[in-house]
Order: sequence, then C-alpha cells, then structure tokens
Amino acid sequence: RLKWPNDLVYQGKKLAGLLIETRFIGSTIKKAVFGVGININAVAPAVKDRAIAIKDINDNADIDIEALVERIASLLDDKLAQYAAGQLDIRAEWPLYSANYMKPVSVHINGSKTSFIEAGITENGYMITADGDIITEGEIGF
Repeated sequence: RLKWPNDLVYQGKKLAGLLIETRFIGSTIKKAVFGVGININAVAPAVKDRAIAIKDINDNADIDIEALVERIASLLDDKLAQYAAGQLDIRAEWPLYSANYMKPVSVHINGSKTSFIEAGITENGYMITADGDIITEGEIGF
C-alpha cells in the first residue's frame, strides 16, 4: 500500500520510500529524477516496529537484487507509459492502493500536528481530507 506522500508500506510497516526531485525553469519542468529506497535485507533494530524488509516478507530467503530492480523498473516504466498515454487515472486508483484511505491520520507540518480522515488525492497528488481541505505537504504520523 501507499502512504501519502511517498512511502510504500506492507502490513503497516515502511518497506520503501519514493522520492522525486524536479528542476524548473519558470513553470516548466526541465529535469525530474525519481528515486526508490527499498528495505531489502534488513532494517535497523530501532525501527523494527515500524519498518520491514523484503527478506522478512520472503521467509528470510535470499533476494536477487538485480532481478528485483529490473522488475521494479519494468513495472514503473509500464505505469509511466500508461500515464503518458492518458490510460492511468491515479486519482481513481488511489482508494485501491492507499494504506489510509478513509481512515483517520495525523499529518505533521512544520512541527504542528493536524488530524483528519484521508479521502483521496488531487490531480497534483495533494491529499484531500474528508472535510474537503487540501494538504500539500507534510508527513503522516501515527
């Protein structure tokens, strides 16, 4: 499942993080770099209660990292092609993949915590609350 704005979770624990960095000239994107950080073999003992590794999910079997990266890259490439062709409506699919859709969450923004019900995302990827507010930044905490 996806945890807004940029985490991939498995059974409520962080499995991976996604990061997109963009460079603009005026209002035009000139460069975008997409990064994925995946917990493959282990997570630090200090975060075991909120993070998990693929190896933990896969009964401690060894992971073929090269094959994993190739598979993820292929899936991302397919989704990007669908999106570019107008065949992927991320907003419509959000309820299927969100870890917190229609659940109470707390968002930490600049040291302040706000609680609400997650109700979807906008076309730009901002979170929509059940009250109709738009959250443009922050980190979901529990």
